[in-house]
Amino acid sequence: MGLRDRIRRLRIKSRGELVGIRQVGGEIKRFPPKNLSVAFLATTQAIGGEGRTVHPINEACDNASDEQWRGSFYSSPERADGGELGNVPDLSEWR
Repeated sequence: MGLRDRIRRLRIKSRGELVGIRQVGGEIKRFPPKNLSVAFLATTQAIGGEGRTVHPINEACDNASDEQWRGSFYSSPERADGGELGNVPDLSEWR
C-alpha cells in the first residue's frame, strides 16, 4: 500500500463522521453531526424573535439540491414556510 492509498483511505474514513449536504451546483458541504443541534437552536431562536444568527448549516440547507434538506427544520424559517420571519403568529396565549 502506497502513501497515496493511505491518504485516500484516511480521507474516506474522516468523511464518514460528517453530515454531507449536496448543493445545487453539485458541491457537497460537510459538517460535524454536533453542529446540527447548534443550527436547530439558531433556527428556533430566529422564530422566537431572539435575533437572527445564520448558521452555515442553515445556508447549506437553503441551497441544497435535495428537497428534504430545503424543507427541513435546519433550513432558514423564511425558506421553510415561504413567508417572512415577521409573519410568524404568536401562539403563546392561544387557547
